[in-house]
Amino acid sequence: MNLIPVASNIEAVFHQFKVSPKDRCCLRFLWWDDGDMPISPSSYRMIVHPFGATSSPSCAILALRQAIADNAERFSKHVTDQVYECFHVDDCLCSVNTEEEAIGLIDNLQTISYSGGFRLVKWISNEECVLRPLPPPEELRFPESLYRIKYGCLESALGVVWNITEDRIPFDLKEFEGSPTGRKILSFAASIYDPWHILAPVLLTPKLLLQCLVRQKLEWDGLLSEKENNRWIRW
Repeated sequence: MNLIPVASNIEAVFHQFKVSPKDRCCLRFLWWDDGDMPISPSSYRMIVHPFGATSSPSCAILALRQAIADNAERFSKHVTDQVYECFHVDDCLCSVNTEEEAIGLIDNLQTISYSGGFRLVKWISNEECVLRPLPPPEELRFPESLYRIKYGCLESALGVVWNITEDRIPFDLKEFEGSPTGRKILSFAASIYDPWHILAPVLLTPKLLLQCLVRQKLEWDGLLSEKENNRWIRW
């Protein structure tokens, strides 16, 4: 992660891609007009990729990468490689070290995206100045982005929460209730969502404690010994 992170989102990403005619019967569904269940339903087929389909994310990634490849000759390899790394399905996440780099990256991202028929929206960064050059209609969203920066609103991307003003990644830790058992310790440790392993050193303690309990062949709902209980309390 560099000094200036930038985030955006592809608008209605799955509906940007049409389903091949030979595959549309796989996305057939029934529809009751006006919710009138006693009547016979109408049968429809999706002609674009729907939200919720297992195949939609991979199809979106493939189409987005193809759009980048189709316009690769207009940009340097460094730029295209940078754009490739920014997209995670419909989320665009990247970071650079200077404001000039950020403005240039945003411009490249928009140019490549528009060439493929995609529209990037909901721009956000911890440096408001990099958002000001955004052209219409994105600039209409800028006051909203500025408000979120000024008042420390939380953004979320790929399940990770980001405090824009403080430029921090907060973690929501639930209060542990009851006496510790192997089952409760495992449940508590697993409830902490940390895909980037930022808290890996901290979460090592409950994992080692669980390993110790397994070696002792303690029942899942059995109470810990005084030694292990003190170890849990210290953590």
